[in-house]
Amino acid sequence: MKITKKLIQDIVRAEHTLQGLYVAMGDYIDFPLLKLPTAGPPATTKELSSLKAYLVKKHLMLPASYASFLMVSNGIKDFGPGSGDSLSLLSIQELMTPPRQSQLRMYPSLSRFNIARGETLEFIAFDPDTLAEGEMEVVSVSAIGEEVRHKNFTEFLFAHLKTVNLQIKYAKARKLKQSKKKI
Repeated sequence: MKITKKLIQDIVRAEHTLQGLYVAMGDYIDFPLLKLPTAGPPATTKELSSLKAYLVKKHLMLPASYASFLMVSNGIKDFGPGSGDSLSLLSIQELMTPPRQSQLRMYPSLSRFNIARGETLEFIAFDPDTLAEGEMEVVSVSAIGEEVRHKNFTEFLFAHLKTVNLQIKYAKARKLKQSKKKI
């Protein structure tokens, strides 16, 4: 499994499809401004060098899987779920800004290397305490503190795509059920 431009396009396309289904079913009636995900351009060599220097100062390393992602897309704005509280996979510039103070207090280790944030307490980070073979676990933390862990960033992206595709499947089934009720 490898991070490619096609994988990033598939994730963005799946998120668009899912959000379109939710809108069609009236699920986003309270959200006047639907935020569709947008992949950033590839990171430049200068941006990657800046990130590596920033991480060295923090006694961290750049996982190979995440470097591969950045070479394809320097972040993804509004990376799921598409309402006003969507997360964004941070660009290199955004990644170098500190997280919320509450996160620093509650998750001191995970706060060291955030890779996604939004408008809520939810975030995604690398866990520096799990360094193995040049990779770190990716930890998704929900707004209520539930954690989901993935072996590395590549595994995280493929798991995310699989989850969104399952949500599409269930949303289509629900939409079909709704349309049959109208008949």
